[in-house]
Amino acid sequence: MNTDRHERARKNHRASTVVLENLESRTLCYASIAAADSALETVQIRSAAATYTSNLTLVAGTTYFLRATGYTRTSANAYDGDAVAEATTSTSTTSSSWGITTDVGSLSLAPTSWGASAGDHVYGQYITPTTTGALSFVFANDGTDKISTLAVTIYGVVPAVRVATIHLDTPSSTVPFSSLGSAGVLLPLNDADFDHNGIADDQQSGRVVGDEFLLPITLPAISTVTPTSHIDITAPHGLRVWLNPDRTGSTVGVGLRATKARTVYLEAYSEQPKGAAVDLQISLPIAGAAVVEDIPVTVFSLSGPFTATEGEKQVFASDYLDGKWLSATSGTLDTASVAVVHNVAFANVVWSDTAAIGYADFEADADYLWGWPVQVGT
Repeated sequence: MNTDRHERARKNHRASTVVLENLESRTLCYASIAAADSALETVQIRSAAATYTSNLTLVAGTTYFLRATGYTRTSANAYDGDAVAEATTSTSTTSSSWGITTDVGSLSLAPTSWGASAGDHVYGQYITPTTTGALSFVFANDGTDKISTLAVTIYGVVPAVRVATIHLDTPSSTVPFSSLGSAGVLLPLNDADFDHNGIADDQQSGRVVGDEFLLPITLPAISTVTPTSHIDITAPHGLRVWLNPDRTGSTVGVGLRATKARTVYLEAYSEQPKGAAVDLQISLPIAGAAVVEDIPVTVFSLSGPFTATEGEKQVFASDYLDGKWLSATSGTLDTASVAVVHNVAFANVVWSDTAAIGYADFEADADYLWGWPVQVGT
C-alpha cells in the first residue's frame, strides 16, 4: 500500500461506524435470527398442561436461543399470559424459568399485551444447558386453555462473520455483514495492476504483491465444536476466496478449522450477473448443524490506464451508477468532466506528481471507497 497516499488522505479520513454486537442485542432482532438460517427445530404445542420434548439433542455448554410464538383465538378467549408465564424448560438449563414479563440479560423481552387482543406474539431468551440431552417444555394449564397454537423454535447462536469496510483501498473497520446496505459488500473487479507489471492482477497466476482489491473477511472462532469441525466457503461464479492477502492459498474444497478465528480475502474476477448481488456462502458448524451465512456481494467495474506521465489527463470509468468519482491522489479530479454516458460514469484526472502511485478514487457508498492505481512517471 502507498503510505504517502494515506498520509495525504488522513485529514479527509471519514470516521467509520463501529457496530457492537452481543448476545442480548441479537435477541431483539428476530428477522436477523431467522435470516441466519440457524433454526434447528420447532416444537409445536397443541395443548397446555402437557409436556413436549425436542427431538434435538442439546449439547452441554452450548448456548441456544429459544423463540416462542403464540396465536390467541379471540380477545375474549385469549390467554391472560399465565400459561406461558408458567412455562419452564427442563431443569438441566442455567436459565430455567420462562416468564413472559421476565427480564433476560437486563433486557425486557416481554411482548406488549400478550392477552389484550387476538394476534401473534413473540418472546425469546437464551439458555445454556448444563447437561447434554433433549429439551422438555412444560406449560401449566390456567383453566382457559384457549390458545390456538404455540410453537417453540430452538436456534443455534451464530457468531458474527465480519467484513471489512474500505477507505482508500485500506480496511477502516470490520462490521457484521448484516449491518451493510442492501447491496452488501461493494467490490470492484480485480483487474487493476497493483504490482505494476503491466498485467491485470486477476489474470495472473500465483502471488500478487500489494493487491488492494481483495476484501478481508473475518471468520469467528467457534469454541463449542470439536477440533475436527470445519468452516466451509462456497463462492459463486465471479468470486474467489484466498487464505492469504497476496492471492495465494485457494479455499476451494478446503475446510477451515472452526476453533480458530482467521481472515480470508475475497476477490472478484467476473461481473456476473451485472449489477446484481450474488451470495458468498459461509457454512458454520453450530450446535451440531450447518448454519449457512449468505453474504451479499455486488461486483462492479473500475477501469483506467495503468501508467501515466506528469501532467497527463486520463479518463476513468465505472459501471456502478450508485457511486461517484470523488477525488484523486497525486493528481486532480476534473469535476467538470464527471458525467454518465450510456450507463457508464466517467471522470478525468490530471496527474501532478512524478515517481508516485496515483489513485483515481471512487466512492461506491459510505462504507466502500476504492481507488484505481496508476504509476505516474516523467
